Amino acid sequence: MYRDICGACIGGSEESRREALEQIVKSAKSKHQNKQLLAFISESVRLNVLQARMGNLLNLMRIVKTLVNSTSIPPDYHLFDIILSCITCCVGEYAFKDTSNEDLHWQVREFSSMQLFNICEKYEPHCKYLTDFILDEIDQTFKSWLDCPVGQTSISRLAGIYGILFCFKKFGFKRLHQFVFPRMPKLCEHLNANLEGRYIITFKRCDTLAVLNEIKLKAVFNKVLGYMMRALAVPLMEYRYMRLLPVSKGAFNVDYGRMGNFLYMNNDEYEDKQKRELKYEKGIKKLELQDSY
Repeated sequence: MYRDICGACIGGSEESRREALEQIVKSAKSKHQNKQLLAFISESVRLNVLQARMGNLLNLMRIVKTLVNSTSIPPDYHLFDIILSCITCCVGEYAFKDTSNEDLHWQVREFSSMQLFNICEKYEPHCKYLTDFILDEIDQTFKSWLDCPVGQTSISRLAGIYGILFCFKKFGFKRLHQFVFPRMPKLCEHLNANLEGRYIITFKRCDTLAVLNEIKLKAVFNKVLGYMMRALAVPLMEYRYMRLLPVSKGAFNVDYGRMGNFLYMNNDEYEDKQKRELKYEKGIKKLELQDSY
């Protein structure tokens, strides 16, 4: 039965998905069935992450949300198994295969992060140090990300840092202060490699795959950069005030390199810059097409 429920939730029929989620709520008292369903979800998450099936992952996280909101999951290994599945969706190093499911990719990371937060709110009174366990797991991923050589940032690794930052932000300023901001110089050292021309799109006709990878990498980097400016720039400034660190543009450039210009820049300036870059790229593409005739 739980296999049918998951199949309906993952399938393309919205009506079947709604009926399956209602069935989960109705059978909330069946702990045995819920355990089987949780085990099946965990295995499905691992499989769909490997195959980068974003729609399936998002629907699996919807099942998790329904279970968390409507049932009482025993605080045993089943709960921790589903937590690890959410962490995988949130911070795992996987990327979308094509631009058509790019939005779904970010939704999966954001939605799974929200489920981790909801799980902590519901089960923290019954399972001591649950929040610390979850954040420590994410922090280990963050540390391994920072320990990799600078300049070897793949699309999947760059997408993973978005999930890490989003999750820490979801848990509040205290967690940003604890896990992210002290390591911001190291994080910016990695991101600065993307700003130094290493991944500039060249549009070489001889290697279409390389061009597509460069386009995808730049799109992911812009997503990470935009989120950092929109969600982390102001808390970062507050953090520096609290630590009695200078908050001038020059100080940002010293501590964060070229990323300091973006973290200090307000969002309106960034959007104007993005529009100018988009016009420039369209102009380059147009010239390339003209040259091909």
